[in-house]
Amino acid sequence: MKKILKSLVIIVTILFLLSPSFCYAADKKDDKLDMKKQVEEEDGSLFEKIIAECIAGIAQTVMNVVTSDELDVGFKQYDELIFNRKMLDVMGRLNGNFDTLAPFDVGLWNKTMNWYRIFAVLSSSLILIAVVILSYKITMAGMNTARKNEAKESLMRLCFGGAFIALAPLFIRFLIYMNNAMVHLLVTASGGSLNGLIGDSMLKSIKTGNAVSTAIILAMFVYLFFKINIKFIVRQFTIIIFTIFTPIAFG
Repeated sequence: MKKILKSLVIIVTILFLLSPSFCYAADKKDDKLDMKKQVEEEDGSLFEKIIAECIAGIAQTVMNVVTSDELDVGFKQYDELIFNRKMLDVMGRLNGNFDTLAPFDVGLWNKTMNWYRIFAVLSSSLILIAVVILSYKITMAGMNTARKNEAKESLMRLCFGGAFIALAPLFIRFLIYMNNAMVHLLVTASGGSLNGLIGDSMLKSIKTGNAVSTAIILAMFVYLFFKINIKFIVRQFTIIIFTIFTPIAFG
């Protein structure tokens, strides 16, 4: 009886995994990557085809979700993500020169600067209070040279901190500009493209002769795409946090 129940559970599980609602959540277009079709065209036994289609189905679902225009998760193709190729081309045609805020866009940069101003005001208020206290200490120090020098040094540090808070956005903008300019020069000189090497066009050409092997390779490339995008999202979030809290650090 137990063996019969186990067999029924296994059959129901396999049917569930093979159902379209689980394996695929995307509208199928001729020009889009279709992992199920690739796996079906490979050789393999019935059991291997079942395992391969489940793996490919999960990989296809993840790919469709993170690249969906409707969901707008924020994932990008390799050239746009790493080389900023799409934005550079558009900016180049519109402005005739190189100027980009990647990994920011204009809206995100403005929001970041709004938060920066809020923290700058808070930090400046603290600096102002500290300047008043130090001025009082200098006045009360009288003829004590050591205490006067110590207060003056603290006052100078506060003045430099205020100047750095005012100039930090320009410096951050300059660093971003220099980074994107170097990337632009390298990409222009090499003429390379990651989309052609590890993008959809390459994934469509994968054929190993075995359904399971093909499905595993496709899943690995989907995992690579997912991991790289997550790393760049974390990088963007880190830059935003460090930028916003710069006034507090200087203060």
